[in-house]
Amino acid sequence: VSLESRTDAFASGVTVQAGADYSAHLYGTWDASSLTVTGYGIDDGESGNIIVTGKTTLTSDSGHDITLDNANNNVNSVKVVSGQFVNLRDTNGITLDGVTAAGSLSVYAGGNIDQTDTLSVASNASFKSTGGDITLTYSGNQFGNLTFYGSGAVAISETGDTDFDGINKAGSLQIVSSGEIKDDNGTTIDVAGNASFTSTNSPSGHITLGDYGADVTNFGS
Repeated sequence: VSLESRTDAFASGVTVQAGADYSAHLYGTWDASSLTVTGYGIDDGESGNIIVTGKTTLTSDSGHDITLDNANNNVNSVKVVSGQFVNLRDTNGITLDGVTAAGSLSVYAGGNIDQTDTLSVASNASFKSTGGDITLTYSGNQFGNLTFYGSGAVAISETGDTDFDGINKAGSLQIVSSGEIKDDNGTTIDVAGNASFTSTNSPSGHITLGDYGADVTNFGS
């Protein structure tokens, strides 16, 4: 199901529900106080601009993807009830009001990335901010593995093991985990300032970083 909205702003909330076995493709500019979308898959069609002053709620079948990655999107607060591979982009900051992803999660924002409910991601969870902090400190968060990138402060908490992957960068870093803290082979962790790692699972919550030959670790303090 392909839907196109013009540049007119909706005075109230908008609900889009695709029929069984249909995806929801959002084209044009969607400007609303709230947005609720349900479909077998959800995307902005590479050209849709999603502008929501309130809350955006997205529900896809757990085997289908959610892709709202237009650089001009400004969705404020987002809740992902279910989806497989979830890709979100916001020109400003974004608040995650809970995410359940059967695959991966990618969040790219121009401002702060924070949360008001837990994040559950089966595989990689990636958070990139080009102009703010990343603050995801709900203890119930669960990620398959974790990647972060920004120049500001990064603070992330997780239930279970915390496993870094890919290229990670921050101005400062605070990690709290109830399990082990470790990295995958070839991981980079580059922190300009202070880096703090805490495992609350003593004594079995080992912290092991930079143990592979291809790893790069750099901490300011």
